[in-house]
Amino acid sequence: MSKSRKILICYDEPSGRYDNYTGKEISEESPYNDSSETEFQNNLDIITDALKNYYDNIEYLAFNRNIQDSIRIISDFKPDMLFNFVESVNGIASHESYAAGVFELIGVPYTGNTPLTLGICLDKMRTKQLLRSCDISTPKAQITGYRHTLKREAFHLKFPVICKLAAEDASIGISEFSVVNDFDALHERLGYLFGIYKKDVLIEEYIEGREFNVAVLDSLALPVSEILFEGLPENLPRIVTYEGKWAQ
Repeated sequence: MSKSRKILICYDEPSGRYDNYTGKEISEESPYNDSSETEFQNNLDIITDALKNYYDNIEYLAFNRNIQDSIRIISDFKPDMLFNFVESVNGIASHESYAAGVFELIGVPYTGNTPLTLGICLDKMRTKQLLRSCDISTPKAQITGYRHTLKREAFHLKFPVICKLAAEDASIGISEFSVVNDFDALHERLGYLFGIYKKDVLIEEYIEGREFNVAVLDSLALPVSEILFEGLPENLPRIVTYEGKWAQ
């Protein structure tokens, strides 16, 4: 009899860390369904059906700060592979790399990037510095710290600029108001982001152009996909907002 092959699907337990992920005010007249933390669970059946072709035993782990329980579950199940979908721990995106670190310490094979790669990618300014060190062009940018008041004389970028949370992903805090055209609008935008998210903000010179997604598996670039902005009103910036990704 052949040995049963086992896989454990790990994902972050929904937390609802922020009251508002959209980067703008949402009125009662314009409600929306935020699927960023729930859509994965809704798709578990689809993922499971696909994996049934390769694994006989499929289990699930909603990863959170209770590391001891997670380690016990993984150790008891003894999976041949861990399918890593963890993107945050209790809503803290910077802990994504820590989850992968736990998997490495346990010694179980897992999908996706290493803790080092995940940690670097979440830090937008560090990522830009690495790109520049490899002679890869990236827009000029600067960081403004939470609780810090940006002075005009300390601002050295050309407008328009786009404001992003310096250490978040999934377009959290990104809306059509993220691109600003003058210093007064920038000051207002920073105040809003600091007030809602209480995190440092990356200010980056905005460039308009086409947007592509390219996944890389080992050293192989997978098929390229392009995000199209056809039908978007002319007065809106061509960016992927949080609502564009997650609102239904």
